[in-house]
This record gives sequence, C-alpha cells and structure tokens, in this order.
Amino acid sequence: MWNEEEREWDSPELDLLISEIKYLVDNCLGNMTVPQLEEIASRMEIFMRQGDFWLHEEDPKRFIYDLRDFGLWLCDYISDAEEKFWGGEKSP
Repeated sequence: MWNEEEREWDSPELDLLISEIKYLVDNCLGNMTVPQLEEIASRMEIFMRQGDFWLHEEDPKRFIYDLRDFGLWLCDYISDAEEKFWGGEKSP
C-alpha cells in the first residue's frame, strides 16, 4: 500500500473509492438544492482536512477508512435527497 522508497500509495481500493465518489459527484447531484450542495461541500471539506492529516502521517489505512466513510455518507445523503425530490417521506 505505502511504498516507502517512492513515498507514494499504491492501492486499488483507494483508486476505486476515488472513482466511485467522483462518479457520484459528477452524475448524481442534479436534483440537489443549494443547501444540500452546501452540506455536501461542508462534509467534503472536513474529509479533505482529515485526509491531509492522514497523508502527512503516512497512514493509508486510516485515509481509506475515512474516504470510504465519506463515500457511504454521500450515497445515503443522495438517496435521501432523491427520495425527497421524488415525493418520498425522508429528507436530509
């Protein structure tokens, strides 16, 4: 995972998580309101600050854990927002 000689991470899981989150952001936010987008931006900013810390600490497992946690939160948030948009009961 962490290549000490080249000082970089090599992780298929990391690549997959980044790709999946990018897909969600690029393709699944079209029905979001401005306050919902601001909530996503706020959570993303928190993750990015945490991610910077874990990059500095060279702790790829924790970075991936936090990235996965953000991705799961984003999926749930989008699902709840879409249900609200289409007339469901739930609301983020």
